[in-house]
Amino acid sequence: MLSDFNARRAARALLARLGEVAIAAAVLRAQQAQSEGRFEEMANWRRIAQAALQRTAFA
Repeated sequence: MLSDFNARRAARALLARLGEVAIAAAVLRAQQAQSEGRFEEMANWRRIAQAALQRTAFA
């Protein structure tokens, strides 16, 4: 499981590369991981999506 620091760092990198689309990309990755039964990966992507959303909401 990613730490809060690593989730925020990943979110920052995704936002720099993809902009706000990074949120949708992280949610999509979480859904794909869930459908394939990779629940730890799903949780990580959800944390990244949440961190990205918080960065855009408070920027």
